[in-house]
Amino acid sequence: MKGALSADEDELKLCDGLEEKLKLLQVVHGDVKKARAEKRAKEAKERAIAEEAARKKAEEEELKRSLEEIKERDAPKAGMVWNKQAREYQYLADTTEDSWRD
Repeated sequence: MKGALSADEDELKLCDGLEEKLKLLQVVHGDVKKARAEKRAKEAKERAIAEEAARKKAEEEELKRSLEEIKERDAPKAGMVWNKQAREYQYLADTTEDSWRD
């Protein structure tokens, strides 16, 4: 009986020691959990900013490429002059050709 009581007291001491350690770990765990959440939020924000910058850069490159294509397509070719009324480049009528009415 005395042996069982001493075993019970030893188990109670062990449980009390574990309970104190758990209380200390809860404080540390809460701090670490909060720090981890803040770190994840910061990384997510940085990732979102980087993705937005990459998207904007891709859009700007696409716009620039499209503008270059339009410039090349609408650029004056040899023998073309700017028509102010039509606001486009047009071929100048060749006066050296014989008219079909002549």
